[in-house]
Amino acid sequence: MPDLAPTEIARALEMRRNGQTYRVISRDLCRTVSTIHRSIQRFRETGTYVRRAGQGRKRHTSCRDDRFIRLRVHRHPRLTAFKARHESEAVRGVTVSERTVRRRFSEAGLGSFVPTKAPRLEVNHRRNRLTFAQEHRLWNADQWSKI
Repeated sequence: MPDLAPTEIARALEMRRNGQTYRVISRDLCRTVSTIHRSIQRFRETGTYVRRAGQGRKRHTSCRDDRFIRLRVHRHPRLTAFKARHESEAVRGVTVSERTVRRRFSEAGLGSFVPTKAPRLEVNHRRNRLTFAQEHRLWNADQWSKI
């Protein structure tokens, strides 16, 4: 369950000062007793309503690893997560999953995409284009406006 909002912590603190039990406070705020208890305890330790910095799951990659992955993709736009993972493992010595690499792509604003395919230009197409250009090279703007 997510942390309490600062207003909820203030409300829980006020209720606790008024003699309410943790169980009553938790029912009133629709949170678990342990969440209320930890939030009040954290406020008493830090004096603020916000979470302490550095809490949460640690990242598998460092800032330098993330920058390496980003730069590789910027230099090679068609680089897949699979290849980026193996390159970071070979160069940086960091073992991460493809999913982690995809998350780093996403954090950098790089989404996955399928490259568009254009119709293949045959020799005949090129010949026809050249013929068209040669026939119409002397046209003026008035003639082009009628097309």
